[in-house]
Amino acid sequence: MFMSTRIRVKNLDESLKFYIEVMGMKLKERYQNDVNNGEVAVVVSEDGGPEIELNYYKEGSKFNEPYSGGQELDHLAFWLGKDYDNFLSEARKKGYDTVLEVKSPTNRYSFIKDPNGIFILIA
Repeated sequence: MFMSTRIRVKNLDESLKFYIEVMGMKLKERYQNDVNNGEVAVVVSEDGGPEIELNYYKEGSKFNEPYSGGQELDHLAFWLGKDYDNFLSEARKKGYDTVLEVKSPTNRYSFIKDPNGIFILIA
């Protein structure tokens, strides 16, 4: 089974910087999509792992609509295990503070936001 999530983004370069530099994902491919006057970048967390396709629609595209801040997608979740604390420390250094932190005897996770306002759950 193949799994991929597609996200419409406001700024492709800014979004790529977040998913590569903050989330540690790798750029798989980037290309122009002339059919819808857009540009696509695909990032992956590991070889063969689930992909995130970032879709940017340029001005003049029938798909370029006002962006409402990521509410269309509830959140993306990344399980980091032992790297949890180190990841949050590095994300904060890059300007991505936690929006919510949950610590209980059975759960420990935090949310940050990507440049499009999409919540990213870190556990």
